Amino acid sequence: MLATTRRMLESIGYEVLSTSSSTKSLDILREQGASIQLLISDVIMPEMTGPVLVGRAREILPGLRCLLISGYTGNIPSEHGIAENNQTLVHKPFTRAALAHKIRECLDAGGASTS
Repeated sequence: MLATTRRMLESIGYEVLSTSSSTKSLDILREQGASIQLLISDVIMPEMTGPVLVGRAREILPGLRCLLISGYTGNIPSEHGIAENNQTLVHKPFTRAALAHKIRECLDAGGASTS
């Protein structure tokens, strides 16, 4: 999924820094700083959940825009605090157009919307 999403993002003109590790994501945020405009993360991951990663990322870069991805339906996203933490959410499977739309929505809203 990571490689596919990376290819989608690059095909619509985004520069992508990717890793399969939440911890490494935080290291990249510390190294790259304000040059990063958006964090995209899955909701459920081995090291930490997406909402936890978002919280830690925003400690490094307050106001960082974030987009979460989930393949789960039902209450899984709300059980992980997505609605309360004001993240934009896109559901798997998604098309390149749907991902591009959610990214634009997230960037335009400053990462403060939920869907």
